[in-house]
Parts: sequence; structure tokens; C-alpha cells
Amino acid sequence: MVGWLAVATGAAAVAVLAAAAAVLFQIGLPHARPGSAIPAQRGGPPAAPASAAEMLRWDAAEGDPKSYSIDGYTITLSTGHGAAGSWPVIRVTAPDGRAGLLDGDPNPGLAAASFGLGRIDPQADGEQLLVSTPAGTQHHLRLLELTPGGWRIVEIAAFQTDPATSFPKDIDGDGTPDIAARDDRFLGAFADPAASRLPPRFIDVVGGAAVDVSARPGFAPAFRRDLKTAEAGCLNHANSQCAAMVADAARLGLRDWAWRLMLANYNGAVVRLWPVLCRSVAAPGRCPPAQQVTFTDMPDALAGFLVAAGYAAPNAPPPPGGAFQPGFDCATADRSVTVLICNTASLSEADKAVSDAYAQALALSPDPSVLEAEQQAWLQRRDQAPADDATLSALYQARLQDLQAGAE
Repeated sequence: MVGWLAVATGAAAVAVLAAAAAVLFQIGLPHARPGSAIPAQRGGPPAAPASAAEMLRWDAAEGDPKSYSIDGYTITLSTGHGAAGSWPVIRVTAPDGRAGLLDGDPNPGLAAASFGLGRIDPQADGEQLLVSTPAGTQHHLRLLELTPGGWRIVEIAAFQTDPATSFPKDIDGDGTPDIAARDDRFLGAFADPAASRLPPRFIDVVGGAAVDVSARPGFAPAFRRDLKTAEAGCLNHANSQCAAMVADAARLGLRDWAWRLMLANYNGAVVRLWPVLCRSVAAPGRCPPAQQVTFTDMPDALAGFLVAAGYAAPNAPPPPGGAFQPGFDCATADRSVTVLICNTASLSEADKAVSDAYAQALALSPDPSVLEAEQQAWLQRRDQAPADDATLSALYQARLQDLQAGAE
């Protein structure tokens, strides 16, 4: 598999950084001036009390400026104006009087922001201020944290969907609060944006750096929940659901299973501009034309996309090249039972597992003729069984257990 270094969704390109064993996206963020130490604000409106570890929403219609008091910190929001529009100005003052400033991004209409104070970076002193501000069609997520040298801004990411609807909490049980978001690199990649399914994505801030931690085992329950929904959508031939299903499965170590299911169910009749990958590190949103790689079908585009997005290592074995294939040739399927097996992913997988276990047991058996007779008798029972998933699944499970027990 080629180690793609960037991917563009529709007309937008997203640059990627290649690291030793994985490829991570470098997200283009709007410019923001760094936090600065400034004198504490005097006077102004009284501060409204608020709770820590809770996301609040402000816009200029609620008061301009408006101040909030949380755990001894004062957060004041006001509006900045310029030729490009208006933007939120967020000022935070620590209990010791040190103040920091963050400018949002110019937008038409009222200045607005979501914010919350609490502990997010385990290596930082005191509490931090999480801020989400509109940035065109995106939401620009940043963290203000106090260091011995003053307030600093940690750039987290720009998201198409706002992840700051709730304050980060420890999801995977490692003691560090996690920013739960959706992987909007999938937005518009395999279907129109309104029909796009976005897999879960998790980000931690540690030591002043934002790190994508989605691959950690502790997030498996979230990916399992998402996988169940995406699988149902893929079975209805929705390409974006199939793409999300494979991504979720890759996080759970089930990529090959999901890949075969995708191949058996994706809608190959759809004609669209698939994600464009870039062979070189490019500036955000740009890729030299000679470095662009385009695709004519979804499976090839998805395979490269998953590597570029960090769901598969650049040197990982390629996904299986065919749809689900049981232990027999589906071209010869002439019974209702065998036709059902060929058209049902779980039964095809079960048949292949039994076929592989039988081959292994036959090679190790001191009396192969006995095992061959047993297998033929079992195949006859299978072919004469009712053509329904539950009955066949039970038959396969029992036969697999017998074969594995005999091989021990």
C-alpha cells in the first residue's frame, strides 16, 4: 500500500504529516494571535457565576462585553470589529491576576463562542479554558492554559461539526479528559456532506500539544457502537456508511472482515469525485498537480484514504481483494442453503473458518479417512438444513468447535 501523505475531500485538500509508523493529518487552522500577558481588566460588567467543567455559549446579543466567574477565574467575552467582519475576543484572568487574550476568527453576523473552564491537560498547572469559535464553515477549537511564562494557546483542530457541545471527560479510563469529536475528514469524501457518516474521533491535550488518541483500545466501545449503525447502512448500499464501517472496524482489528462486507455491498454505480491523495507533504489545502493521485472507484480510494488518515499503517498488508468467499466456489452454488451462505457475510466467514479448520485437522489427523467421512456427513446435514441464518450459524459454530477440539 502506498504511504499517501495527503488527502483532499471534494475541492479541499488536507495536508498530512508522515510519522515513523503512521500517517497523521496536519489540519489547516485559521490564524490566531497568540495569548499574551496583559494587565488585569478594571471595572466592566459584574461577572456571572458559572460552573467548572461545563460548556457555555455566548454571543454578543447576550451582553457585550459579558463576564463569567468560574473557580476564581474571570472570563470576559466581547466583540472585535474589522473589515472582514466581527469576532469574539476572549479574555481570561487567573486568580493571581495574570490575564490572557484570544481572538476568534472574523465572521459576518454576531460574534459568538462556546467555552468552558476545567482540567483538560494533565501536565498543566491549574485549570484551562477550552474555546470553540466559528471560522467560516468550521469550528476552531483551542485551549488557553497558564504556564510559568504566562498564558499560551494550544491549537487543537478545526472541525466541520462543533465538538464543544459538552466539556471533555475521561472516556477511556486513563485519567486524561478526552475531546470527543467526529472525524470530519470523511465529510463529503464518499457521499455528499448531508449523507456522510463520520466515525468517532478522540483528541487529548498533553503538555501543551493536541494528540489524536483514537487508536487506543479504551475507545473500542465507542467504535463498536458506531460500527453497528454503519454496518446496517452499508448493507443498504450507502457508500459513506460502508467507508465509516471499515474505519470503525480498523480501530477494532476487524478491517479485513469489514472490507469484504464493504466490497459485497457498496454501490459501484455511483460516479463522483473520490478523495484525491497527495504523495508529498503539501501546504494545507494544496497539493502539486504532479503529486496528486486520483481514483476511479470507491475501494481503491478508501484504501488510500484510510492509510492517509491513520486508520492503517503505510506498510500494512493490503485489504482482501475479493468479496466474502466461503470455502467453496459460489459459482457452483445450486441449493438455497449454499446460495444463502454466498450472500451472507457472516455465514461466508463461518464457512471459510470451518474449511480452514478442517484442512488443518486433516493434516494432523492419524486417521484422515475417519475425519473425511465425518466432514462429508456434516456437509450433508448442512445442505439439508433450513435456509435460515440462525440454523446455519449454529451448525457452523458446533462444527468449528468439534474441529478445533480434535486438533488440540
